[in-house]
Amino acid sequence: MSIIWPYTKNNVMYAEVRTSERKESGGKPKSTPVYLGKVIDLEEGLFMNRKMGVFKYTIESGFEEADLQDSTLLNTYRDEKLILDFGSSYLLSEFSKKTGFWTLFRDTLPSYSDSLMAMVFYYIEMSASNQEAVRWFRGSLSSLLFPAAQLQSQRSSELLARLGDEAVVRSFFERYLKLLVPPDKKTGILIDSTGLPNSIHFPLTAVSNHNGEISEEVRLIFVVDAETGLPLFFRCNAGNIVDITTLKAALLELEELRLSVKQAVLDAGYCSEDNILALFEAKIHFLTRLPLNRKLFLDSIIKYREEVLSDYCRYMYNERVIGVKRIYTPLYGHRGYLYLCVDYNRRNDQIKNFTKGAFADKLPRSQWGSFTDKMGFFALISSIKLEPEELLPLYYIRQTVEQVFDVTINSTHILPLRTHSEETFRGHIMLTFMATVMYLKLNQCFKGHKVLTAQNAIIEMRNLKCKVFDHCLLVEETAKDMREICEIVGIKVPDKIRLPIKHV
Repeated sequence: MSIIWPYTKNNVMYAEVRTSERKESGGKPKSTPVYLGKVIDLEEGLFMNRKMGVFKYTIESGFEEADLQDSTLLNTYRDEKLILDFGSSYLLSEFSKKTGFWTLFRDTLPSYSDSLMAMVFYYIEMSASNQEAVRWFRGSLSSLLFPAAQLQSQRSSELLARLGDEAVVRSFFERYLKLLVPPDKKTGILIDSTGLPNSIHFPLTAVSNHNGEISEEVRLIFVVDAETGLPLFFRCNAGNIVDITTLKAALLELEELRLSVKQAVLDAGYCSEDNILALFEAKIHFLTRLPLNRKLFLDSIIKYREEVLSDYCRYMYNERVIGVKRIYTPLYGHRGYLYLCVDYNRRNDQIKNFTKGAFADKLPRSQWGSFTDKMGFFALISSIKLEPEELLPLYYIRQTVEQVFDVTINSTHILPLRTHSEETFRGHIMLTFMATVMYLKLNQCFKGHKVLTAQNAIIEMRNLKCKVFDHCLLVEETAKDMREICEIVGIKVPDKIRLPIKHV
């Protein structure tokens, strides 16, 4: 009598055939196991081992060639490789363990942990669509780090749908914020939004008019830690919801996640009476840019323009010459401050470009002043009294949010959007958030280095290969740049790793 006997080892299902033969003397049956290998699909009888590749086995028919053309369960190990890209995935795995992201991410979806980790690595390492994840996986160390990962299109969609579930999202952020922000610490935050072009039909897709640009999009809001530059939280809104209406909801959600906010730096899109009153009520200090069409800004230009342009109000910040004048002003019944500023670098560029056009259009010189008077000027309002030396670094730190958006768009795979439901869309944003956090954290290791960044470190480390043998990996020799990267990150590349890989 023969049976297929499945068993689990290191969270991976294997199987063997056990044949029982009863001895003529009436003794105990003798079992002769035949190793089938890794289970691809038990019901269809699909298995994989190093000797035979992917094959089909049933008790009735024995060993057969697998018809993989029609199988929707084609495993990522179909073309197992004996030389793999080693360095980039090894770098990410060791770094994620050092920072606590390894445990945090895997515990987010325990039943999908291998698939989740593989996709986080894929989002960081590659810029191709999710359809190419299987091809990357076959040739990467990730196939051995995460042997139970299922990255086929259908399986990755299931992962995204589960990851986008609201209960999963809340649980993740509760644990993530505890990891990132020390207990009882009051945090300074930066808030901004960006549009994600999207033609997929679900409730979050809407026509947006943002700064005069019309597009069909979803609005993504990031809350970033002003001190570390790492994103703390995200929210997604329909494209037709303006930024002004989203601030209070974001602050309330952060409160429910037990994040204590002491200070917020906001873009002009969040500057409104309701929002400023809400910030005063929550006792959150704030600094925000005043929109250029507000009466308060226009009046301050008329009254203080010449003073701001004087030598006494001039300061240097990061090679830029900035004029700053602090003015006490009531803000909707509360004590506040207006800082009228002029950016000389920007003003000079704008005047230069305007003058070229004025000559070309033969605009009378008597009319030039009405155009150039406000060039380079901007105004900030705040609940706190700041010296110019404090104000300028605090205001320009808002560029950190723009850098986070730049990473999500150019380095961690957020665009183009290819999901087809709101659930998978949210899962995709979650996956991008995880990849972005780890990428930015890795990039901070190279801060101040003249050449190295997270991006070129990953590219360089991908050149480090390993050879796969039956019971171990042999890692090739590291080049000078690779050794420098590992030293900066604080990891060591082994010469040999036993299989299956055990994680500490």
